[in-house]
Amino acid sequence: MKKFLNDEEIKLLVKEYQKSRDIKIRNKIIDNYYFLVRKMAEKVYCKYKSVYSNIVSIEDFIQWGVLGLMDAVEKYNRFDIKFLTYSYYRVFGNMIDGARKLLKFSKRIKIKNIYIL
Repeated sequence: MKKFLNDEEIKLLVKEYQKSRDIKIRNKIIDNYYFLVRKMAEKVYCKYKSVYSNIVSIEDFIQWGVLGLMDAVEKYNRFDIKFLTYSYYRVFGNMIDGARKLLKFSKRIKIKNIYIL
């Protein structure tokens, strides 16, 4: 069974990563919070399935979530709040932003094709 790190251990790892920029430390943090990314990707995909189902898959949401988690590790500086709370909003926001950009790009292509025909 996998042992999850508590919030104090995560904060120490984040501080250590921000000083050293060691990829192994960042990957350890990401491995610890991958469950969050997976769970949120499933929720977001189910919620917006009618809009995004023909454009993106759940793997795309997971990828955007991992990128959001990496961004959270890079930019976390509010040590008075939990890293889980901070990363939740970064991951969710990155998933929604990625889907919006893809949807916007998809609509442009469709509109462009209509005008060409």
